[in-house]
Amino acid sequence: FTMVACELAENALKYAESPGNQKQNIHMSIIKDGSLLTVNVHSRIGTSNQHHLQQLDKTLQWVRGFQDPYQAYLERVKEISQELMDQNKSGLGLVRIVYEARATIDFIVGEDNTLSVSAVAQIK
Repeated sequence: FTMVACELAENALKYAESPGNQKQNIHMSIIKDGSLLTVNVHSRIGTSNQHHLQQLDKTLQWVRGFQDPYQAYLERVKEISQELMDQNKSGLGLVRIVYEARATIDFIVGEDNTLSVSAVAQIK
């Protein structure tokens, strides 16, 4: 589950609001409740990053359209292989979370532009 925490933290660092030299406040929690493990990441998203919310929603809806997360993973890898190298993004992180961790991802945006992303998976 380390990969899940790293991927969500990386996305929060990329898209969190950081005007000027102000500090970014990113909060992460990892909760074990019986056989469920939940990773929550909360960060304030900047107005210049609002389009990333649409991309996040689009990606999650796309992944949910596959019955087998492995098929989504293969499809995304195929797409990445056809993209230009200097895109500086792969969009593979969320797909990896769903496929490798067999996690369910969801998000919500609060009134104060705080983005909360959660990944929940069964553990053995």
